[in-house]
Amino acid sequence: MSGAGNNEKQFIQLFDSKVGKGILNGKRSFKKTNVSISVDNSLHNGNSEILIEIDSGNMAKLLVGQYVLLNQLYTGLARNAHFLVVHTYNGYNVQRTLNNLALVKKLHKYDLSYSAMHINDMHNWGGGDVGQFLQLAST
Repeated sequence: MSGAGNNEKQFIQLFDSKVGKGILNGKRSFKKTNVSISVDNSLHNGNSEILIEIDSGNMAKLLVGQYVLLNQLYTGLARNAHFLVVHTYNGYNVQRTLNNLALVKKLHKYDLSYSAMHINDMHNWGGGDVGQFLQLAST
């Protein structure tokens, strides 16, 4: 299994142990004509769908492209979708992703909200419900 695949598996195991099993809904893909985009995992929280991407590298630019495509292609039923990036790259500064996403959201007036965290934040967290998990992420 690749490093990225291992990190996705680690996230699921950590999430299940800290928040609970059976909450994550798995990968989601969205397509329009010949363009598609996917996220590594997802979950529902009230009227919101949380679209989760596990970033295994130093990939802020790619995440911005993913955010742009999600804003164009998201067809979920939730009124309020949210893009959550979980970084696994050692020493990664989450603020870099937040700065890039903030600029794109401002320039294009996108509706999709976003946040980011490092997987170490999950390791250090005592656990709780979905709402408390989402509060770990910075916006």
